[in-house]
Amino acid sequence: MADSILAQKNTITGSIGVFSIIPSTQELFNDKIGIHFDTVKTGQFSLGLNTVYDMSPAEKALFQKQTNRLYDIFIQRVSDGRDIPVATVREIAEGRVWTGTRALEIGLVDRIGDLEDAIAVAARMGELDEYRVTSYPKVKEPLMQLIEELTGTGDSKVIQDQLIQSQMGDFYPYYKQVKEMTTMKGVQARLPIMIPFE
Repeated sequence: MADSILAQKNTITGSIGVFSIIPSTQELFNDKIGIHFDTVKTGQFSLGLNTVYDMSPAEKALFQKQTNRLYDIFIQRVSDGRDIPVATVREIAEGRVWTGTRALEIGLVDRIGDLEDAIAVAARMGELDEYRVTSYPKVKEPLMQLIEELTGTGDSKVIQDQLIQSQMGDFYPYYKQVKEMTTMKGVQARLPIMIPFE
């Protein structure tokens, strides 16, 4: 349950509804691939839900009953969370979507606002006078991104190198030199020995 819900005027809001789907691959297997299935079952539901056989009327009815149950749970949760009568929720549900403005009118949101407004509301509710906002993932400077793309480095590369280094121990510098030689392009001038610069 949310303490406060904000939406922008054109936010797509709602879609209180559920659907269930079980794809049928019977025609694909039979007509396109030439594979046919056969079975022996001891009860009308013993095959369970599967994609190889079309559902029987009894299976379809059971599947629809489960979908209806999920829908009722969804309706009840919206009713409880927004303090709206179940009958009213059913009138605005059935998968319909609303603009943020209309959602405010029918009680699905508490007020119109953007992300900054939502952060301010959260800070006020948390009784915070000072706070900061951090966005994730952190975006790198375009120049740094270009350098990492050209050199094949970056966060994942650093983690991978650390893992290799921990496994290879003292042999890691030799591995690193061979790796550099195999990945560099063009003419290379190298010494036949390694000189550590530390």
